[in-house]
Amino acid sequence: MSFYKTRRWCYVLQCDSTSVREPNKLFFPLPNDPKVKKLWFDVAHRAGEPTTSRYYCCEDHFEREEDMDNLVKFMLYGAPTILKLKPDSVLHKFACQNRGQSSVGITRSACKKLTRKRLVDEILAESPI
Repeated sequence: MSFYKTRRWCYVLQCDSTSVREPNKLFFPLPNDPKVKKLWFDVAHRAGEPTTSRYYCCEDHFEREEDMDNLVKFMLYGAPTILKLKPDSVLHKFACQNRGQSSVGITRSACKKLTRKRLVDEILAESPI
């Protein structure tokens, strides 16, 4: 059973966390301040301007001990206590996006397919039929 009455999903690109798929995962609403919300969008590499829609970020993008304001109380009392982020905390973990990992040596399937097609076209162009 999820903590939440409505579905929530993480707004971070390539993060597939939802309150349906992972009911015990915590989701934090983005700050209401437009400047801070824009900062969070920039940090998460989200294109465009944030709208007035409600966005949520899952716990995977934070360090519990460093970013949570009332973690001890939450650990002692559990779900009825609302876990809050510190006012100056900003998401900083992006394992879902594979940031900083080199893509050298990784060939995408579309690139492989195009290379094969060009090779076949070359062979067909050279062979007398």
